[in-house]
Amino acid sequence: MAKKAAQEAAKKAAQEATKKAAQKTAKKTTDAAKKSRDKFSKDKKKSQQKCNKKGKCPLCGRDNHDRKYYRLKSEVKKTLLRDAANPKSTLDATARAFILKTKGEQVPKGYEVSHKIPLYTLPHSRRCTLDKAWNMETLPTAAHRREHKKCGPTYHKYPPKKK
Repeated sequence: MAKKAAQEAAKKAAQEATKKAAQKTAKKTTDAAKKSRDKFSKDKKKSQQKCNKKGKCPLCGRDNHDRKYYRLKSEVKKTLLRDAANPKSTLDATARAFILKTKGEQVPKGYEVSHKIPLYTLPHSRRCTLDKAWNMETLPTAAHRREHKKCGPTYHKYPPKKK
């Protein structure tokens, strides 16, 4: 009898420890997202930043991207997995299954990972502040293209630069 009670108490303690660890991890990820958003809003007002002497970006630590910016695959992967887990996202069942099967390594056919605030609003050297999962969403290709057409919401909110 005492042995069963001890086992149940140990089981409950293990469940509570697991629950606390999951909450701690979730808090860390939300804190990281908040820091990233805060960093973007603070850095948005600063002038264009150049890489340091070692050729590293002072914002993200990646190699020099003053001339050309390459999107982060890790952030795209986070976005895909987040949207696949969210039942309110625009993904259909087959796209969700595809993302989970490939573990977020590939984008399903007919979908694109889009930035809510487009990268073209900042110079190459500052795009790393926008290339984060909080600023991305997985959309059907047709919906994404509509957003950027002349009457689309993204076009009006962030018009292309006039040359």
